[in-house]
Amino acid sequence: LFKSKDFGDYPEMQTVRDKADEWQKLWNESNTDNKIIKSIIELTGVTLVRDIEVYVIGDGFTAMSTPFILPIMTQGSPRTNDGFIEVVVHELTHIFISSSDSNPKVKDYWQFLRETYKDEPTKTQNHIMVYAVVEIILEEMFGKEKMRELIKVKNPEYQRAIDIVDDKSSKVIIEEFKKLTTN
Repeated sequence: LFKSKDFGDYPEMQTVRDKADEWQKLWNESNTDNKIIKSIIELTGVTLVRDIEVYVIGDGFTAMSTPFILPIMTQGSPRTNDGFIEVVVHELTHIFISSSDSNPKVKDYWQFLRETYKDEPTKTQNHIMVYAVVEIILEEMFGKEKMRELIKVKNPEYQRAIDIVDDKSSKVIIEEFKKLTTN
């Protein structure tokens, strides 16, 4: 199907399996004692009532949180290990901040966000809190310069979200989220 649609070459299944194994080891090292997950929980105040599964695929989709799909290729090139960490933190943050299962007040945040940023595209709105969390976690892991390199985006709607986070500050955006979602 991939070739019949002229999408280029799809990675061999063994290549995908090998990359999934490599990333599992990298995740285990990077997330020792669940430190990344704990950081997301601490920053958002949200916990999940379910386990998270990620599906590693070769190509054909961008990474997404629902379902949690992670292609080994990005924009025609193999995803780097640092890029893997960035996209996992990014997609996990989406999962946490959109989960109203354990915290129904998350819906209040989304209503606030839609009203406050009504002139911004939905994709920008959806990424403001994501980039607030991603910036803090990646800066802690890699330093500010590397974090900036990892969150460079071509999509102007994503870039606008990053600009809003930079103008307002990650901490202020996270405080707004927590104020609306916790008692």
